[in-house]
Amino acid sequence: YKSKYEGFFKDNVLGTYVHGPLLPKNPKLADFIIKKSLKRRYEDVSLKELDDSMEEYAKKELLENLGYNKR
Repeated sequence: YKSKYEGFFKDNVLGTYVHGPLLPKNPKLADFIIKKSLKRRYEDVSLKELDDSMEEYAKKELLENLGYNKR
């Protein structure tokens, strides 16, 4: 099986081969998991969006330093 994407997600299962801190480096994924968990427990939950600009900037810089030009 060859794919340009890595990982697996179905229902309540998330699998990845990522080395290192997955959630701190991916705030959108962390937010998704938190929202999904709260919705399962409390059904209707509304959360204020957080400012992830610093995390997104750090991720962008890391990717550029590794040679990935995401524009």
